[in-house]
Amino acid sequence: MTICFGASGLPAHIFMPDLIHQVSTAYPDIRISLEVKTAPEIEKKVALQELDFGLIMETQQENPFLHYETIGEDALVLAFSPSHELATKQDITKEDILKNKLLLHTSSSSTNHFIEKWMDPFQPSTYTIELDSVSTIKKMLTFGKNMAFLSIALIEEELTSGVLMKKDLDDVTLHRKIQLIYPKTRLDHTLDEFVKTSVYDVAKQLKMSPVMT
Repeated sequence: MTICFGASGLPAHIFMPDLIHQVSTAYPDIRISLEVKTAPEIEKKVALQELDFGLIMETQQENPFLHYETIGEDALVLAFSPSHELATKQDITKEDILKNKLLLHTSSSSTNHFIEKWMDPFQPSTYTIELDSVSTIKKMLTFGKNMAFLSIALIEEELTSGVLMKKDLDDVTLHRKIQLIYPKTRLDHTLDEFVKTSVYDVAKQLKMSPVMT
């Protein structure tokens, strides 16, 4: 038996190691695969049943062929280097941010929808650099010349070590749901129920405040 998971960036980082560990421990003979892509790409692949389950950040464009369950919430923070010129500024405004190049994780990332909504009016071609790697974004931030909106879960080590710092903008438009998705036509069996239970167990361990939908 095989089970194919898909995940977008943040869920892949914080959920999938524990989830795969739980599934492989309970079902040692099962073959497990994980595909990491943007949330819209994972939605498409799950809808086509190329993947069995997906863990994504919400895209706000739900596919009618999929079930969506909210398992937690994440907030984006503004991340930058302690050497950045705005590091000592108490209140950072949108105007301040627009004076800097924002690093974004590809144009198809669901994160960008929230950033554009918050920054409205927004001119991506002028104010952004698009990169296909969170690791590259974090490295570029250390140079002290750019800023980025990132999940705090992705920069915990850098914050602890002092390599990066953050600014909480306390704006509801920067809060995102973390969702479990699977096809509406999928027939539940014992493994499916175990996967769903394990996802909520991991969310609880991570204190993600899961909410059944």
